[in-house]
Amino acid sequence: MNKNIKQKNKESQSNLASSVLSRINDEKKEPLPRWRFVLKNQTFWILWVLSVLIGAVSVAAIIFVVLNSGWKYRIIMHDSFLGFFFQTFPVLWIVSLIFFIFLGYENFKYTKKGYRYSFASIVLASIGASLLGGVILYQFGLGNVIDQDFGKHIPFHTPILMHQKEAWTNPEDGFLVGNVLEINIENNNMILETFKGDLWRVDMGDLRESDLRVLESFSEIRIVGLPSEAEEFHACFIFPWKIFGRGYDSKPGQIKPALDFIKGGERNIFEERSNDCKDVRPYKILQTLQ
Repeated sequence: MNKNIKQKNKESQSNLASSVLSRINDEKKEPLPRWRFVLKNQTFWILWVLSVLIGAVSVAAIIFVVLNSGWKYRIIMHDSFLGFFFQTFPVLWIVSLIFFIFLGYENFKYTKKGYRYSFASIVLASIGASLLGGVILYQFGLGNVIDQDFGKHIPFHTPILMHQKEAWTNPEDGFLVGNVLEINIENNNMILETFKGDLWRVDMGDLRESDLRVLESFSEIRIVGLPSEAEEFHACFIFPWKIFGRGYDSKPGQIKPALDFIKGGERNIFEERSNDCKDVRPYKILQTLQ
């Protein structure tokens, strides 16, 4: 019985092979050369690698945006966490990452042995490779280049540093950001040029040691204070304008004379700030940020 079944199977396979060969001869088809299969396989591998690399670029941009979103200052800049989240969430780069991860999967599954792997394993491998590549690219400052230089040309996308500069250049609400051009110890003030190019005279009478320590090391600063007359501003707190992951030193210049206030002993830098400054934002929270 088993012999008859085996015999029938052999005959069936033989008939199928004969039918295929006969059809090839009738239609005058020729077998494809091996190099075409090799080229096709390598093409899909290259496309997968490119998808992962572009995904890594998206990851680098995501890291840059997240680290420079102003998490430290969100409680004084935003009324709620949701407001902060929706203004800083890197939608463009996350959508880009998802798209290229999916594109990588579509290419990988058509490689020679790609069919052997599940959807989950291919996607996880692509995500892992993009994450690793993204961290490396971020360390070399590519996240900054992508979000700032490339991102500014994309419709409906605001680069994170541009967003932060806009938010902090708001003297009516008590915020200023820019580059310190000059510190005048005798008049107890400094000249600040905003990133928009406007000049402000900033009263330093309420600054304390922690603020002056910032001025000692950074010339690009954030100020929380009280607006007064036109182009004059009363500083209550100073924080550094630090950029993470831009590929070079984020301390662009130093204003050494700031500590002359401490060394000269012309005033008590450890005394309480004025009552006006105590009414600025959540005063106790501002103190903890320094």
